[in-house]
Amino acid sequence: FFPLPDSQYFAQHLWSNLLRVFIFVMVFAVIYLNRENLKETKHWKFLAERPVSSALFITILPSLLFTTYFPILESLLVVYKIVGGISCIWLLERVIKQGWQRYAINTVMIIYIITEIFETIGLPPPLERLYILLVSLITIRLLLRWARQSLAAQKEPDHYILLLRGCVAFFVVIIIAELWGNVGIATYLFRSALLSMAIIVPYILLIHIIYGSLHWFFFASPVWQVKLLRSDAALIVQRIGFLFIVCIVSFALLPAILVAWELYNDVQEATTSIYSYTFNIGTVHISLSKIIASAGILYCTLLTSLILPKVLLDEGVRGRPIARGVQQSIGKLMRYVIIFIGIILVFSTLGFDFTNITIILSAFSIGIGFGLQGIVNNFVSGLILLFERPLTEGDTVDINGSMVHINKIGLRSTIVRTFDGADWIIPNADLINNKVTNWTLTNRVVRIRIPVGVAYGSDVSLVEETLMACVKEQQDIVKSPAPQVRFMNLGDSSLDFELRVWIQDVDDGLRVKSEMYHIIEQKFREQNIVIPFPQRDLHVHGLDNSAGLSAGTSAVRQEEQSESRSSAVFDTEKNDRIDI
Repeated sequence: FFPLPDSQYFAQHLWSNLLRVFIFVMVFAVIYLNRENLKETKHWKFLAERPVSSALFITILPSLLFTTYFPILESLLVVYKIVGGISCIWLLERVIKQGWQRYAINTVMIIYIITEIFETIGLPPPLERLYILLVSLITIRLLLRWARQSLAAQKEPDHYILLLRGCVAFFVVIIIAELWGNVGIATYLFRSALLSMAIIVPYILLIHIIYGSLHWFFFASPVWQVKLLRSDAALIVQRIGFLFIVCIVSFALLPAILVAWELYNDVQEATTSIYSYTFNIGTVHISLSKIIASAGILYCTLLTSLILPKVLLDEGVRGRPIARGVQQSIGKLMRYVIIFIGIILVFSTLGFDFTNITIILSAFSIGIGFGLQGIVNNFVSGLILLFERPLTEGDTVDINGSMVHINKIGLRSTIVRTFDGADWIIPNADLINNKVTNWTLTNRVVRIRIPVGVAYGSDVSLVEETLMACVKEQQDIVKSPAPQVRFMNLGDSSLDFELRVWIQDVDDGLRVKSEMYHIIEQKFREQNIVIPFPQRDLHVHGLDNSAGLSAGTSAVRQEEQSESRSSAVFDTEKNDRIDI
C-alpha cells in the first residue's frame, strides 16, 4: 500500500538528497546557534522556539514547490507532505494567536494529512464516501461555531464571517451531492477545496518568514547604519513585502490552486496559459504577462527611487559628510531620473513604438509653447532652486514681510508654513523672480535689534550699563559677536537707544526679544530709569490774559478736534501739555 523508494532511486537522486540534508543541517544550525537573538525579535521568535520544525519546513517547502521541475517519487512525495504539514502546524501554533483562525488552520492540515494517507493506501469507495460525508459534517459544525464566536466577540472583520458562511454553503453542496449520488462531483469538490486550503496555509507561514527577513535586513543588519533609510525603514519593509506577496500569489499560489482544481496539469502549464493571454490596442499586441511585467517595473522603479538616493547620499556610504540641501537636491533629481527611466522601460515592455512616442512628445512640446508657459516656467525655476540652492527645505525666509519655513521644494511649487500654522503654496517662478530674504542660507545665527527709549535727563552711561547687564541674564544670546548698545537719536520725547545682540537660531528671535523686554523693564525700574511717553508743548504769546485764555481755550478745542479726527484724544500713551 505504501511503497518506499529503493536503493536505485537514492543512487539516481544522490546529489539532490544530499542537498536537502545539507540545507536541513545548515538551517537547524543557524537557528539553534542564534536562538537567543531570534527570541528577542517579533517576526522570528517562532523559529527559535521550534528549530527542528523550522528546518524541516524550510527544507521541504522548496521540494514541494518545484516538483514540476524536479520530480519526486510518489511515496516520498507523500512523506514530504505529511512531514511538511506537521511542521507547518507546529510553527503556526506560535505565529497565529487568534483562536478560531489557529483551530481552522490546524483542522485543515490535519484533514489534509489524513486524506493523503487514505489516498496512498487506497481507501475503498464506500469508506471514502463515508469519510467525505463525515468530514463535511464536522467541518460545517466547526465553521458555524467559529462564526458564532466571531459574532459574539465582535473583533473580527465582516469579511471573515462572510468567508466562514461561504465555506459552510460550499460543504453543504458537497453533502447534497454525496447524498444525491453524484459521487464524482462531491469527491472533486472535496479534494480540490481541501488541497487549495492546504496550499494556502504554508504560504501564510512563508510570507511571515519573508516579512521577518525583510525586518531583519532593514532593522538589524548593517543596512540599519544607513541613517537616511531609518525614517522610512518600516515603509520600505511594507512595500517590499507587498511586492513579494503579489509575486508569490501571482506566480506560485494562483497556478497551484488552479492545478488543484484540475484546470491544468501542472504549475508550469497553468502559469504559461494564464499570462499568455493577449489583446490588441491598435497595432500593438499586449499580453497579460506584459501588463504584469510593466506594473512590476513601475512599482520597482518607485521603490528604487525611494531607496537608492538615500543609500548613495548617506554619509556612511560616501565616507564624507554632505550638506543637507545638496542631499535633497541631488536626491530629488536622482528620483526623477529613475522614474523617467522606469516609464521608458514600461512603454518598451508594452511594445510601444518610440517613433510614435516621439511624435506625441513633439505635439506635447507645441502645446507647452502655447498654453503651458507658466508650468514650464515654474518647472525650470524648480530646477534652478534644486541646483543653485538659494533656498533649501528647513530654511526660514521672509516673503513679502512674512516669516515662513520652507517645508518642501517641488518641481512646480514650493510649500511653506507660516508661524501662524498656515501652508502657502508658492509657484517657483515667484521665488526666482522676486526678492526673498533667506535668514538661514549660510547659518542660523542672526542679529536682532531691540529699540529702547528713556526720558530726557536720564544718565546715558547708566542706561548703557543697564542694557548690557540685561544681556547677561538671557542665555540664548551668544557672546561672539559681542552685544552692542548704540545711542541712536534724540527723539521728540525720548533718548533713543538700540540694543543689538546675536542669537543662535533665527526661530528664537521673537521669544528672545520678548524676554529681553521683560528684563529691561525690570532693570529700568530697579535703576529708576524712566521710559517716557510722547509729550507735546503748546506756547501762545502776544495776548492778554483774557484773550490768551480765550485763545488758549480755542486752541485747545481745535487741537482736540484735530486729535479726534486722526487718532484719540489724550490716550494713555500721550500727555498733551499746554503752556499759555
